[in-house]
Amino acid sequence: MQKSQNNRATSRPTSTAGKTKGGSFQKFPKTLFGFYWTILKSHRWYAITTAVTGVVLNVLGIVIYPFTMSKIYSVFDYSGPDFWDYVGGVMLLVGVLYLGIIPLRMLRDAYASRMRPRISQEIRTILYDRLFASDYRFFLDKNTGYIQNQVSNIYNRFHSLTTGIVVQVLGIIVGLSIIFEMMGRVNMYVALIICGYGFFTLVWHLLSMRRRARLSSAASKVHSKLQGTLSDSILNFTTVKIFASADQEQGHIAKDKDDHLRASWSADRFRMLSEQLLAFAQDVARLGLIFFCIYLFYKGEMGVGGFALALAAWNRFEMQFIRFGNILTGATTDYAEAKQAWGEIMVPQSIGDKPGAKPLAVKRGAIELRDISFRYNPKKWVISNLSLKIKPGEKIGIVGLSGAGKTTLSHLLLRLFDVQHGGIFVDGQNIKNVQQNSLRRQIAFVPQDMSLFNRTLRQNIGYARPGATDKEIERAAKLADVHDFIMSTEKGYDTVVGGRGLKLSGGQKQRIAIARAILKNVPILILDEATSALDSETEATIQKSFDVLMKGRTTIAIAHRLSTLRKMDRIVVMDKGTVAEQGTHAALLKKNGIYARLWKMQSGGFIQG
Repeated sequence: MQKSQNNRATSRPTSTAGKTKGGSFQKFPKTLFGFYWTILKSHRWYAITTAVTGVVLNVLGIVIYPFTMSKIYSVFDYSGPDFWDYVGGVMLLVGVLYLGIIPLRMLRDAYASRMRPRISQEIRTILYDRLFASDYRFFLDKNTGYIQNQVSNIYNRFHSLTTGIVVQVLGIIVGLSIIFEMMGRVNMYVALIICGYGFFTLVWHLLSMRRRARLSSAASKVHSKLQGTLSDSILNFTTVKIFASADQEQGHIAKDKDDHLRASWSADRFRMLSEQLLAFAQDVARLGLIFFCIYLFYKGEMGVGGFALALAAWNRFEMQFIRFGNILTGATTDYAEAKQAWGEIMVPQSIGDKPGAKPLAVKRGAIELRDISFRYNPKKWVISNLSLKIKPGEKIGIVGLSGAGKTTLSHLLLRLFDVQHGGIFVDGQNIKNVQQNSLRRQIAFVPQDMSLFNRTLRQNIGYARPGATDKEIERAAKLADVHDFIMSTEKGYDTVVGGRGLKLSGGQKQRIAIARAILKNVPILILDEATSALDSETEATIQKSFDVLMKGRTTIAIAHRLSTLRKMDRIVVMDKGTVAEQGTHAALLKKNGIYARLWKMQSGGFIQG
């Protein structure tokens, strides 16, 4: 027996999303900034502290330089007594101002470095919880890389679009207002020249924001698509290798690369043109200011200190408006990307728990399908007016040709999709009216195509029942006839299986899935081609385990290998989305209908067609 330190299977992490104020899925914020505001409210002291200290530091950073430059250059105009005392006072003032902000900046940075990762982690948790609550169809329509990129766009932009932009903009406005007031005391015309340049810059940025946002959003969308294509290619590297299709895959990726380059170039071209126009306006305004100050100095209307203050003020105005432009550009880009990601992830959910929905209570395990109909698209019904009653503990086999609706039926029972007509009832309870998670916790499902986590064999089996002991996990593995294989691996139950279980064969993965179902130990069991990847000898061994597993449980087994269903209490034959025949194996053969024809079509136990 493999030993573990705590002798327990790794349990699922506890979500913190519900603890965030306003963060419940039922009342999830409708807009991106509504979501950000919810996060800020739950961390109000961080937001207030960051905003206040940030604004103060930004104002000081803007004002100190021109103020100290004017004081330093005023030394050259000083003609009073005690010259060196005056110089000493100026230098002391300069030193106190520059050195005094260092402790405040250190405290601000220390607090931010402690809180920012926590908030980012909280946002990630909430978003992934929201994703896990999304409809099954959502994940069918999007690939992994695309989804991950969208989530990153939302939480990576939180700080820049909330406290970051508020601190920067408020600091610039307050700081430049103080400088304008200082400059106005020296010469109002100089102050107006500086403000005129600032006004032109601000208007230009505001007028170009919409176009910049549109271009940034387009670039972000194609970038996410490119990331998704790359991720898809990497996840399917085995297929790429087997078909020697690396060149073909590069060609597939190249199209997305070209789209990304075109979109990025459009955004960058507009940005560069904007920067060149602003740079020209900046040079003209700077030269005009210098000549005007020289003129005032020549006429005796401005001293050396005033001239230094004007140049230092211009320097700060110039830097801050460049910075302000960068902030607007960055905020526009960040907002466009985050908003686009928000729209992609926060799609309306068609399947959700009704307000006040109660957990499913399963005492007997009776299942009833009442005249259900379902379709994936408006053109074709996959399930049509199907009715079926399954008694508690009854073992039902589902057969039919491909496309008959067998796997769809299992998905409807798990409520991965909702029926458009009729209803599905478990012990008399409509599954639409109960909590989804409570329904799925009462069903053990073994699918045809099983993918595993890139974790240990122990964790993959124990995933079915958090808190299961090593002994319980190994018992389930033995019943699934996979224990001996596990013990033959390098680290036994602590062997990591690789992404999607790529280190294991199809049969080994299915036996792990069967072990999960055994460990889960719930009243309802669904087997969707659970033995399709097993050889006949292994299937015969596992069939004994299934006999134990199915005992006393309501079982629905979907299979192409009809020989596996001979011992079922009843076999249901599906054809074109409805029940065509039902009965025992022997009765259906005597009926000489669809089932009898399928039985004759078998070769080695499989349906050929």
